[in-house]
Amino acid sequence: MSSSWGEPSWTAEERARRYKQEALFARSDDCINEHGVGEPSSRGTITRYPFSAPKRRRTSTTLSLGRTSSQPSPNMSPQSRPARVRIKREAEIQALENLQKKPPDQRVKIYVGKNNEEIEVALEDLDKSPILRALISKLGAPGPYIMHPKLTTVNVDHFQSVREFLLTDEYMPALVDNPHGEDVIPKQLDGCTSVDHYENEALRAGHLYVLAEKLGMGTLRALVFRKITQAQFHKYGIRCLLDLAMVTFSRPQESDMNGKGRCKRDEDDHNDDEGDALENWLVEALKNQFQATMIHHAQHFFRVANHSACKKRGFGVRVLRSKVEDWEALGPDFIASEDDD
Repeated sequence: MSSSWGEPSWTAEERARRYKQEALFARSDDCINEHGVGEPSSRGTITRYPFSAPKRRRTSTTLSLGRTSSQPSPNMSPQSRPARVRIKREAEIQALENLQKKPPDQRVKIYVGKNNEEIEVALEDLDKSPILRALISKLGAPGPYIMHPKLTTVNVDHFQSVREFLLTDEYMPALVDNPHGEDVIPKQLDGCTSVDHYENEALRAGHLYVLAEKLGMGTLRALVFRKITQAQFHKYGIRCLLDLAMVTFSRPQESDMNGKGRCKRDEDDHNDDEGDALENWLVEALKNQFQATMIHHAQHFFRVANHSACKKRGFGVRVLRSKVEDWEALGPDFIASEDDD
């Protein structure tokens, strides 16, 4: 029977039956929410989930991948300055093997650096360094050794190159011919591939040049000078030249390693009547780039020039005088113009 509004008309009995059914469904929903997913209801209704399980797994996987991708790759490392080039040569390996075969009284232990690191060479190798040979002692030890207060201030890495030269008459990196021919300048340094590599090696060579002078090793100084000046396959920048000038011009005026004042020069010492060869080369190099130096690196230049030891050696005055002499040689009517890059 229908009402006038088009809706079904229920009897009291039917209304009561439907009310009980709705109450049962309500209790079934409460049971699901209270006891968890997948628990059956009293009427065997289809299990309802408050969320989608597959969707939950996908969300978890996405978050996990996001966390993983945010970590840096183990194959990637932050960029840093290139490490010093070090190539072990067969000649050095053979020299070290021969050293170990010598009896203890023919091997000299040299203690270098603030931690007195032990560096061993053959007794005969010290003929290349009259200063070191004069410092050999045998007092209170089974074999000869050298221990001197001045050696505690020496950089161990630089002295390793001295040792390498004592053993093999060479130190790494070695000079390599230009790809266009063996007589072509500039030459290369073995293993150096960038401007940074060449500039780092030039500064390190400057320290080695100073150390070779302190040890009276003129032959080593000549080799270092040749590498600095000939191996500019990547040209040194002005900043590098000024840093190298600071190392060279600020070195002590005299060496007292032997307790007798100035080092004894050997026949291959790279000084002449016109002064130190590396000093002269640096003055010439900076004179040729004087305008660019004054425009872009004036503060750096005068910091080196005003250093007390550099001032005693006349670094700034020599560069300026050399430039003025060039201008005077051109005559009063010549107008000088230089690139400032």
